[in-house]
Amino acid sequence: METWRIRQGVPYPVSDGDRELLVGLDDFGPERAHLSVFSEGQWVTGFELAPGDECEIAGKRWLVSSISDGPRPYLELKEQA
Repeated sequence: METWRIRQGVPYPVSDGDRELLVGLDDFGPERAHLSVFSEGQWVTGFELAPGDECEIAGKRWLVSSISDGPRPYLELKEQA
């Protein structure tokens, strides 16, 4: 299983079959984070997430394991089976 740490302000490229997605952490708070997914510059979907929530990105299910609002905020996801 994969762990994915998404930092605020850093776009993350992900392949979804024949298209490339960009995933980014838009908005951030101590208990919630907003994640957006884009394809070819167009918004595809967004998620309002808290620890313990799940989301699906590029055909994979992810569990929010932690949110950190430290000096370099991030959202950490763990791949689900």
